[in-house]
Amino acid sequence: MVRQKRNQPQAFRQAPWRTQRQLISLFFSLLVGFSVVASVYVIVTSQAAKAGRIVQALWEDMLILREQIADMETQLAELRSTAVMKSRAEAMGFRPATSDDIVYLTVPGYQPRQPVELAPLRGPAQPVETMPRSYTESWIQYVFRMINISTGSYDG
Repeated sequence: MVRQKRNQPQAFRQAPWRTQRQLISLFFSLLVGFSVVASVYVIVTSQAAKAGRIVQALWEDMLILREQIADMETQLAELRSTAVMKSRAEAMGFRPATSDDIVYLTVPGYQPRQPVELAPLRGPAQPVETMPRSYTESWIQYVFRMINISTGSYDG
């Protein structure tokens, strides 16, 4: 037979030093848990800040490189300008060609380029394919058609 607990006062109390020890251990375990959470937060935050600084530095490098590319493209455009090319050609001993300087040669077997046909020439319109009936009829029309086929009164 199991004895049921009655409203009886506890026979003894815990020693005060034991209660203090439990409170102190609870306090320190909470302190350690808080310290672990805080250290993880600090580590993640510092890594995110470091990554942010790296991204900013790379972004600045990218902008500097884009400016350098634009400068070099400008220099290249100046070097390829008509006036600069003409002066460089004259400095190398070239002169503009006259009609007497131009000689045309015939090459046996050469086939000149044929013009490209981008679109077919206009002609008679090609017939447009119609969609099958099964794509254009509703399910009710389909049911009635099947009923008409089964009864033999189908006309279509």
